[in-house]
Amino acid sequence: MAHEECAKVVPETWVDEVETEMSMEKRVFGVDAIVRDRWNLKCAACTKARQKAHGAPIQCTKGKCAKSFHVGCARDGGASGIVFSILREVEKEVILMQPDAILPSPVEVEPQVLKSIKKYEVHVLCLQHNPVSTAAKRATKQDRIKGELIGLPPMSRIKIRVSSGVFEVSLVRIIEETGSVEVLWDRGIKREFKWGSVIFGQTEGQTVVQKPSEPAPERESKVFPHPSCCSLVSCGLFRCECSPSSFDAGNSLSVDIGGCGVVVDYNTSD
Repeated sequence: MAHEECAKVVPETWVDEVETEMSMEKRVFGVDAIVRDRWNLKCAACTKARQKAHGAPIQCTKGKCAKSFHVGCARDGGASGIVFSILREVEKEVILMQPDAILPSPVEVEPQVLKSIKKYEVHVLCLQHNPVSTAAKRATKQDRIKGELIGLPPMSRIKIRVSSGVFEVSLVRIIEETGSVEVLWDRGIKREFKWGSVIFGQTEGQTVVQKPSEPAPERESKVFPHPSCCSLVSCGLFRCECSPSSFDAGNSLSVDIGGCGVVVDYNTSD
C-alpha cells in the first residue's frame, strides 16, 4: 500500500477506511488519478529512478519554483537545507463520477460527492528558498565584501551595480552601521549604496560608466563689508580685500547667514 503520509500530501490522493471481513482497514485512493506531469518530476534530493515505487513528487511551494521532492525526502531533508512542515489539516470533498458519465449521453449526469476527506496542507522549500540558508549566504557575502572594502584606501575606484547600470566611482568611506559605502557622484554629491551593490572582479561585456561625469560647481565666495574700513573681509569662504593692519584690534564682525549668527574675530593684537 502506498504511504499514508504521502497520500495525505499529494493533491490527487487520499486515505480512507474500508470495511474488510476482519476489521476496518486504511487504504490509499486516487493513485490512478495522479497526472503524468507529476510522475515526470525528478526528486532533487535522491537518485531513485523508479518514481512510482517511491511515490509521486511534490514541488517547492515558493512561487513557481520547479524543484521537486518525494514527500519522504522532503520530510527528512533538513540536513540538506530542505524545509518541510505541515501547516494544517484541511477537509476536502472527494467526487466520484458515475460510470455512465464517462460515455456520451444526452442526459447530463451530476457528479456525486462521496464524502469529506482529510488532507495535509504543507510548506516545502528547497535549499535556494530556505530563508535560513539564504540569510547565511548573504551574511557570508557581506563579510567578504566588507573585508575587501576595509583594505582599500580612501578615494579608491570601485564598481557598483544598480538598476540603471554599472558605475565606477570613488570610495569616500565605509559605513559599517548600515552596511553601506559612501561614494562620490556627479557635481560633488555623495551617495550611499549597500555593500551588496559593490562588484569585485571582472565586468567584461558590461558597459561601465565613470563617475563623476559632471564636475562639482565652483564654491562661491561671500563678501561682507568691514565696519571700520568699508573694505571686504573673508574667513574661510569669505574673501578679504583688506590688509590685516586695517582691522581694528579687538573688533569683531557679526554676520547673519541663513538665520545663523556667525561671529568673525579680527583681533590682530597677536
